[in-house]
Amino acid sequence: MSYLRHPTIDHYLNKVRQHSKPYFANILGKRIKILPYVMSPKYDRSAQIFISLMPIQKDKRFLEIGTGCGIISIFAAQQGAKNIVATDVNKFAVINARENFKNHRIKAKVILSDLFENVNGVFDTIFFNAPFHGNKPKDILERGTSDENYETLKRFFREAGDYLAPDGNIILGFSNMGDIKLLERLLKKNHFIVRDFKTKENGDWIAHLYIISR
Repeated sequence: MSYLRHPTIDHYLNKVRQHSKPYFANILGKRIKILPYVMSPKYDRSAQIFISLMPIQKDKRFLEIGTGCGIISIFAAQQGAKNIVATDVNKFAVINARENFKNHRIKAKVILSDLFENVNGVFDTIFFNAPFHGNKPKDILERGTSDENYETLKRFFREAGDYLAPDGNIILGFSNMGDIKLLERLLKKNHFIVRDFKTKENGDWIAHLYIISR
């Protein structure tokens, strides 16, 4: 299946690409540094929404896939998560997350990794704010919004079980703009079930948060 480019992608990315130098945003009371070429919570509320919806992470071994500037992991740490590992395929995001963790005194390991490629261990929580759109991304920044034919999402569900503790949960951020039917097929195919499902409207789209287990 070929997915068309969604009109909201360029509206968001044009705002991000206007920055050639690091800048800051106040996100839920925290001053977050954002580097150029990194997904920005200043112009996209999905991270803030998912933080408000996700279960408390106290004492959870926490893995974040696609950390961007590190905002989700920062709030997971604030909730009491431990052994935090944050990954991203974007080298600028890895640098960015490390700087924010240092600035907020967060103990976390940040690694350059395409999904689980360089990840070791098992986790109580695997968090993935997945790209919503199935069109082909133009560059490394756009991989945060677009996943060609959802190949990354497909691989995520094929591999996630190897890194999830027996009683652990996947927390998946998605939206009504994504291919929901494909997501449901991937869950069934890879023997996952949805334990909880939360939504929140955000202008012209609806954020979906899935709590998924084996």
